[in-house]
This record gives sequence, structure tokens and C-alpha cells, in this order.
Amino acid sequence: MAKQYDRHNKHRGGKDNNKPEDNPSVKFLRANLEDLLNMKESNQLNVLINHISDYVKVMGKDITASQLRNIFAKVKKLKKLNELHMLRPQLAYISGRLGNRQDNAKEFLKLLDEVIQKADDDQHVRGFSQFFEAIVAYHKSHHSSN
Repeated sequence: MAKQYDRHNKHRGGKDNNKPEDNPSVKFLRANLEDLLNMKESNQLNVLINHISDYVKVMGKDITASQLRNIFAKVKKLKKLNELHMLRPQLAYISGRLGNRQDNAKEFLKLLDEVIQKADDDQHVRGFSQFFEAIVAYHKSHHSSN
């Protein structure tokens, strides 16, 4: 009997050993949340940007461009830390609407939530905006049909 193709596993019933949290870019970005909120001052900016690109390429494929644009429209208007923290419920809502097999997209949103939780002053609001702008740009570059 021929095995059926499944887009998440090579064969239905196969085990996917590539957990989102094992992705090197996720690990790097998670270890450098402070740098994501202060990108302009980071002494490893090029490395950071490369990891953002890789992160979006792998983890952002199940997030639609319109979902990102809707969030980005709100991010651009943010001025205060409390406004940034109010994005967390919206990210949770988007994550909740994703299907069970969209672990990469959920991990994508989870990291955004972690970055927001790390923000502790109004200056970080601008830093998050710059980080999110990079995400939108790389999403357009890597997933332009989305």
C-alpha cells in the first residue's frame, strides 16, 4: 500500500522531529530578546537581522500577509508601553484561530508575545516597531504569494 503525502510529514503517520522550538533562529532570538527591543544599539545587528530573516522564512509560512499587516498597522500607532502590551491578547486570538498542524505559526506568534513581555519602557515600543517592520519585510520577501 502506498503511503500518502502529507505536507507536514513526508508520510502520513510519520513523526515530525523538527520541533519549532529546536530551530536555531528561534533559539538565538529567544536568547536575545533585549537586542530585539534595542536593534539600533545592538552590537550584533547583522547576525540579528539574519536570524530574523531565517525565523520568518521557516516559522512565518502559515501566517498570512493580511494578518501581519493588521498587526503592523496597530504597531505603527503605538506610543506607550501599555499599548504594546495590549497586543498580546490579539496575538493570542490569532494563535487560537490557527489549526492544530500550524505549530510553526503558533511558535512565530509565541516569540512575538515573549518579546512584548520583555518590553519594560516606552523606548522598547519603538524597538518592537522596528523589529516587527523587519518581520513584515522578510515575510513579503520569503512568502510573497501568501
